Amino acid sequence: MKLQNSLPIKKFKERKGQTLFVPNTIIMDNAIGLFVIIAIQVIGGLCLFLFGMNLMGDSLEKTAGMKMQKIIESLTGNLIKGVLVGALVTAVIQSSSATTVMVVGFVSAGIMTLKQSAGVIMGANIGTTVTAHILRLNDVSTDNFFLAFFKPDNLMFVLMIIGMLLIYLAKSNQKKESGGIFVGLSLVFAGMMFMSDGLNNIDKSIFETLFAYCANLPVLGVLIGTAVTAIIQSSSASVGILQAVASTGAITLGGAIPIILGQNIGTCVTAILSSVGATKTAKKASILHLVFNLLGTALFFVILYLVCPVAVKHWNTWMESNVNSGTIANFHTIFNISTTILLLPFVGLLVKLIDRPSKKQTEASTPALDDRFLLSPAIALGQSKSMVLSMLELAKKNIALSEEAVLNKNSDAATEIKRVEQSVDTLESELSAYLVKITDKGLSESENKLAMGYMHMISDIERISDHASNMSDIAKVMISDDEKFSKGGRRELTNMYLAIYDLLDTTIEAVRTNSPKIASQIEPKEQVIDLFKATFKLKHLERLTKKKCSVGSGVCFLEMINNLERVADHCSNVGVTILQIHSPEKLFNPHEYLKIESIRQTDEYSRIYNEFMQKYYTPLIKE
Repeated sequence: MKLQNSLPIKKFKERKGQTLFVPNTIIMDNAIGLFVIIAIQVIGGLCLFLFGMNLMGDSLEKTAGMKMQKIIESLTGNLIKGVLVGALVTAVIQSSSATTVMVVGFVSAGIMTLKQSAGVIMGANIGTTVTAHILRLNDVSTDNFFLAFFKPDNLMFVLMIIGMLLIYLAKSNQKKESGGIFVGLSLVFAGMMFMSDGLNNIDKSIFETLFAYCANLPVLGVLIGTAVTAIIQSSSASVGILQAVASTGAITLGGAIPIILGQNIGTCVTAILSSVGATKTAKKASILHLVFNLLGTALFFVILYLVCPVAVKHWNTWMESNVNSGTIANFHTIFNISTTILLLPFVGLLVKLIDRPSKKQTEASTPALDDRFLLSPAIALGQSKSMVLSMLELAKKNIALSEEAVLNKNSDAATEIKRVEQSVDTLESELSAYLVKITDKGLSESENKLAMGYMHMISDIERISDHASNMSDIAKVMISDDEKFSKGGRRELTNMYLAIYDLLDTTIEAVRTNSPKIASQIEPKEQVIDLFKATFKLKHLERLTKKKCSVGSGVCFLEMINNLERVADHCSNVGVTILQIHSPEKLFNPHEYLKIESIRQTDEYSRIYNEFMQKYYTPLIKE
């Protein structure tokens, strides 16, 4: 049934060759009813399509999000590599918006520079075109069974069966998430089919008129494409809708091109929204994304509407030809690849123009925890990791301040410790609440384990800062009572601090890389610091007996080595947490883990222990 020249009404009036008298009210009701049915079919198909896109994207992110995040972090050393990584990651997770939001998060956290982000953003524009090529399978028309099998209206049932079997029968969570990918893609195909069927029931002249306006007034087409993509926040989805409309055969190339150009502008909205409340550099990354696509659109406008009509014979005839979903996918890909090739040489200049230095005060180095990143657990966990590292750096700063406060009797350093300690406490509170929100987002098994690991880590990091605070109190006692350490005690504390700094650096590197190999170096170093404590106590008693130090300074000395040894214990707990993140165990219990004798019976453990002892302990004992 088509609403063409009142065709449904005519068919309603003519039955078995007889002309029936139908009141106008009934004719009107019938037309409205048909319109409502078609509208429900098209809108329902669109909802199914968007839901399928979201389900597929979420499942892909849970399955491969952490791996893709690591790829982006590690393989963006230069622009070309960044473009390739951006295209690969976006093609895998089927969302340029998710990739650019990841990039904004990395830039906000200081993991990636603005120039590095440019390559990934360009690559994301290319990778997002893969979806359109998947959806062009709808154009497959053949009697060959093998090829017909890949038509969406056949393939969607196979994908649904595979997906549901994985969801209900698979034992591992990762395989269940893989099932969500198949179900999501099946729903995408189903939504496309319903949209196409519904749109084919609408009078072609409606679309022909609309797209004729877009062809004659390209700016209108750009605005329409931008608006639709901005509303649904997915260029892949908006291109899919355009491909569904193309199934009516009513779209010309001239009418489709400006809409596709607008869709590439509209996809920047997600990144812009994700940068609100983030760092200034992150905002610049989202602006860079918008500038690229605006410049690409401007270049194509000049080429397609000014140069080609003059330089290419029969250009206008070609622009008036009808397009299908394959043509739309091809142009979408050509636009993004061409824009990347044309603008890549000018990335440095664009970055300089956007990244002009501000005269205002520099922003804090601590990353913000933005609730918008919760939509992508992998990114939210990346932000959490940045916060954990910030807490560790602050805790290390406090330990250094405690050395200055105690050994040099610096009251300002002692006061600063308290201020930094408050910052660490605040970060722990904020990050704990944020991690709880993340765990409510239906994480994969590995993501959930990482979130739980961070919860354990921040508790130990906060305790490291607490011990620095304890040592600031010791400094104040020494200043008020005018106590002094003996030369031997001072030398021992200085050496113990050097060992603690080394241990803290190893801990920070282990968290930064999430490396079990580096984390395994923490425990043998902590064992050497335990040896420091036992030995220094004995040497201290010897000094007391020989009256080389006062009772007051002796008490302060013992408190100092106790606090420093406890700092090492908490570093050990962080290291064990990283090891347990990578182990099959689900529960985090550092104390039980350290009871396993086999972890101390390896050649690597002995090597690290002996090297650390030779570096910090042995020279002191020989004096």
